[in-house]
Amino acid sequence: MYLYILSIFFMLLVAYKKRINLISIYGIFTVFSLLYNLVPYFNALYGIEFFKLSSNLEIISQQCIYSGLGNFSFSIMYLFFYKNVPYEFNNNYQSQIKIFLIFLFFSILTVFYSLNYGWNQLFFAGEGGGNILFTIASYIKLFSISCYLYFIYRFGLNKYTILLLIFQAIIMVVDGARTQFLPILILTIFLSQYNGSLTKKNRIGLLFILFISFLMILLTRALIMSDDEQVIYNMILSFIIEACAGSYVTLQTLYGLSMVHNLPYTYGLTYLFDPFVWFLPQGPIRDSLLTFNGWFVNFDFMLDEKYSPMGGFFYIAESLSVLPVIGPIIVAALFAATSIFVENNKNKNRMIFLVYFATVGVLFSKAIFGNIFKLFIIELLFSIFLIFIFGKNSKTNNIYENMH
Repeated sequence: MYLYILSIFFMLLVAYKKRINLISIYGIFTVFSLLYNLVPYFNALYGIEFFKLSSNLEIISQQCIYSGLGNFSFSIMYLFFYKNVPYEFNNNYQSQIKIFLIFLFFSILTVFYSLNYGWNQLFFAGEGGGNILFTIASYIKLFSISCYLYFIYRFGLNKYTILLLIFQAIIMVVDGARTQFLPILILTIFLSQYNGSLTKKNRIGLLFILFISFLMILLTRALIMSDDEQVIYNMILSFIIEACAGSYVTLQTLYGLSMVHNLPYTYGLTYLFDPFVWFLPQGPIRDSLLTFNGWFVNFDFMLDEKYSPMGGFFYIAESLSVLPVIGPIIVAALFAATSIFVENNKNKNRMIFLVYFATVGVLFSKAIFGNIFKLFIIELLFSIFLIFIFGKNSKTNNIYENMH
């Protein structure tokens, strides 16, 4: 545990020296590290058991060691290579109202479609993720997010952007897609510090809306957990469950590693091959081709619960499949290097930065890499399509402006 605490202090020291904002890729990586390590650790310390391994302090301490090594690796890369480059807005308002109305109309359609075919409705109805209507709804939501990112790319942050964000929050509540809304919320907060055109009143209003959005994220899970009057209690409980249940996939992985000797490793295929497999339709063919799935089945049968019962802190679990001990060090360093390159060149490749931040940048610690890479590619392709249709600045010829 001492190694982990030292790693956090080192991360904070690097953030101070390099003037890295808490609301950033670096900051979110730090926050997720704290969430998925400290909360489960103190939970185990007091003997609270969500699952069988939740109270196993020895395994949780091992997780903290691996996380600490990853934290050092991640922050050292930022110390030497990160440049604090301010984001520059286009602030081009040509056709803003027309494009806003088009995106608003599509957002409203997304809300109504999610009411009938969103994640919550199909999942709890037991129809499963293979339903074609669920698949269509997923791509509609991703396109809606791409519309929001394009609007920021084209017009920056203003009252119209915030209205679109509010509709994204409504989609989240209706559909339950918290993981997709959280990154664009964090991105909006991050960008707001660079928007000099916002007045003090506008900044206060923006912060209020963002605060309400965070509450809505907790409320969404609370409503799923129970339909009784204990909503506030469930909102607090959902935060604890996110931390303890989320980190459980790593605890299961460490337990499996301790039980199975001479376990074969993926040697990076889970990051190089699996992302392309994730583009296949959900089902047994895709599951059989995923190298990470083929890795954890070596100990899955020894577990008392299903592997990753409620999602999780996949970054450590997945990196341990690469190589023993040094896997988290290598993976954290490569993630840092990629993020630094994207951030240092944010104004040269603005659309890539926005999409990367809203997918891989925020979700790297939380989700399976292949899945978030798939989200990145899909949203980037949608964004490129929107640039082709609506253009990127007032001098760009595009289909929409040629028609008007």
